[in-house]
Amino acid sequence: MTMKKSTSKQFIDPWKTIANNWKLFCAPGRPSPRNILDYEKLLYSAIKGVKQPKILILGSTPEFRDFLTKFKKAEITVCDVNIEMILAMTELMKNKKAATKEIWVKSNWKDMPLKKNYYHVVLGDYIIGNFPLKEYPQLFNKIRCVLDKKGCFVSRIFFYNPDAVENFNKAANKYLNRKVTRKTITDFWMEAYFRGPYKKSGILSGKKFKEKMDKYVKKNPKIKPLFNKIDQILSPYNKDYNFYNLKETEKSLKKYFVIKEKLPEINTTLSKNTFIYKLLSKK
Repeated sequence: MTMKKSTSKQFIDPWKTIANNWKLFCAPGRPSPRNILDYEKLLYSAIKGVKQPKILILGSTPEFRDFLTKFKKAEITVCDVNIEMILAMTELMKNKKAATKEIWVKSNWKDMPLKKNYYHVVLGDYIIGNFPLKEYPQLFNKIRCVLDKKGCFVSRIFFYNPDAVENFNKAANKYLNRKVTRKTITDFWMEAYFRGPYKKSGILSGKKFKEKMDKYVKKNPKIKPLFNKIDQILSPYNKDYNFYNLKETEKSLKKYFVIKEKLPEINTTLSKNTFIYKLLSKK
């Protein structure tokens, strides 16, 4: 369903809370300037010669929406599961006026009510971790459906790397005496949660992460200020993520796409767990 921008009272408090929480963390939880340069490189090669490119953003990432303003003739569609998130991320844009020219769509990415073969580029940032492996076919087929036949899907994708696993207590110990900043909040979250040990199912449980935090803080109260910020972002910890090793991840991708190019994450806590992919629909 396409949504008009709204200032209705029912949205004010939720989106402001989301925006304030997002301000608490930075790269690699959000795209870095280096990531954006890589996205631009892959996007430029995809729309070269296209006079009026049509670009779909899965999610409402403010960094994407800001850099896309340089494409004056582009049609930008923002698709997210709820209007509060789009409003919140708009608040974090540097160029908020650009949002008035966007098309907003409220929808699950597996069921987007969008035109077939319409978009030259679909952009995402760590989006597939929101879906279990069994839902990949529906997600990837929908992305392929909305892509122009020569279009591409560009996304940062996280994979489980057994060589980069971080023990929770070991990670927490490193931050015990550090000042609480956006970087320490983000890096601890990435190391202790996203790089934590997985079950065979590939599921990262938010609630189990909270249990580990509660257990640790009882013995190490000095870390409470940092954990309070994590609480603010993640509470009520009802979000789980699904990640798989690189071989399994790329095997799933290759059923639906051709991996045209992939660029590594550079110098972040997720450097051993991330590539930015440029994917073409498989014929």
